Amino acid sequence: MKPEIIELSLVFIGDFNPSIFHPSWLVQNDLIKETEGDNADINIVHKNASKFSIDSAEFDISRSRFQIKTARESYFESVRDLGFSIFKILNETPLRGLGINYNYHYKLNSKDYLEIGKRLVPFDNWENVLSEPRVLHLDMWQETRDDEYKGSHRVIINPSDKLEKYGVKININDHFDKEDSENNEIKLIDILSDYWIKARTRSDEMIDNLWKNLDL
Repeated sequence: MKPEIIELSLVFIGDFNPSIFHPSWLVQNDLIKETEGDNADINIVHKNASKFSIDSAEFDISRSRFQIKTARESYFESVRDLGFSIFKILNETPLRGLGINYNYHYKLNSKDYLEIGKRLVPFDNWENVLSEPRVLHLDMWQETRDDEYKGSHRVIINPSDKLEKYGVKININDHFDKEDSENNEIKLIDILSDYWIKARTRSDEMIDNLWKNLDL
């Protein structure tokens, strides 16, 4: 099944100073063009939170979480480069985790919208509990990775927040944790380069296999 929209978000877990993250800071560090900085839409820039958007991406930063995302596939590489470059400049920032996330949004008809819930969570189990059960949120987790990295895999299914009635969003979360060893050469931001192509390939394969298993 072909998605209507594919979103990319990069999420860094660590210790951040949200107040420094501002479009003008990106311009000063040659990360975006001056015109893009001038046209930025700023929601808030504060010591506890910073939210703004530029043409290529949206930023949402708290003291423990840094997210940069886009819903335009033509900007996926730019967002990756932005995330990589920001933390190359701020190389002393303590990073504990990285998530490469793809959100796939699908437009279904009313029959398939109900059926996908039945196949994910058999409604027979809810007989005499709910008269008309519906699945609103499903969160599946693989505790360990099957490659050389420390981390996990996660699939989250929700109603789409981008599409109208009968829209479904499937989030594929490729999560990486910082290695315990100080001498380990694998750095979280380097994963953005080393694993980038594989992350998208794996995400697409997981989605394809899920739809095959659902057999709608």
